[in-house]
Amino acid sequence: MLHRIWALQGKVVPKRLCSHGLGAIPTRGLRNSCCFLRNRIRLQQIVAGQVSLRDAIQQEVGVIQGSLDEVLAFLNRHVEVDPSFPAFAGWCFQQHIPLTVLSGGMRQVIESLLRPWRLPSVRILANEVKIENNRWHLEFLDSTDWGHDKGAALREAKKAGQLTVFLGDGLSDRGAAVEADIVFAKAGLARFCAEEGITFREFSSFSEVQDVLSESV
Repeated sequence: MLHRIWALQGKVVPKRLCSHGLGAIPTRGLRNSCCFLRNRIRLQQIVAGQVSLRDAIQQEVGVIQGSLDEVLAFLNRHVEVDPSFPAFAGWCFQQHIPLTVLSGGMRQVIESLLRPWRLPSVRILANEVKIENNRWHLEFLDSTDWGHDKGAALREAKKAGQLTVFLGDGLSDRGAAVEADIVFAKAGLARFCAEEGITFREFSSFSEVQDVLSESV
C-alpha cells in the first residue's frame, strides 16, 4: 500500500500580505508588501544558515494583528487552494491511501481553508497558533531549526513498512524529499533535488500526480 505525504501549497495573489507557505495573513501597519519569507535576502540568510526557518516564521507571525476569526475570514476570501486537491484527496480515500498535509504554517489556517471540502480523512501536521494579549506566536511541532521537521513523518511511515510519496516545492520540504521513496517536486524543491542528485518527477497539479500514481495502485 502506498502512503502519500503531501505538503500542500496555496495560491497567494493579493499584495500587502504576510505569506506563510499555505496562505496569507493581513498585517496592519506592515508597509512593505514583501514579508520575511518572500524576501530574497531573507531566504538567502536561511539557506546560508544565518537565521533558522523557525525564527523567521516566528518573526513573521509576530507582526500579525487581529483576532483568529478575522484572519481566517480574510484568508477564506482571498486565498485559493489548488482546485484539484479535493479530488486528489477523495481518490486517496477511495484507494485506502493515507494522506497527510505537512506544513510549516498554522494548523488552524489549513483546517479553515480545507473545511469547505469536508475532507475528514486528511491528516494535518502543522504548528499551533497561540494568541496572548493580541500577540501572535507559534507553538512549533518540534525543537528543530525548521520548527517542523517534515522528514520525521516520512521516517515514521517508512518504519511502519509503508512506501512514502512526498510532493512539495519549498525550502522546508527538503528534509522530507531526502527521506521519501518517491518525490514529486517543483520550483525550489525541484532545483534542490537536481543539485543533490535526488530522483524526482516534476509536477504542476494534483491531478497530474494522481494520473501517475494511479498506474501503480
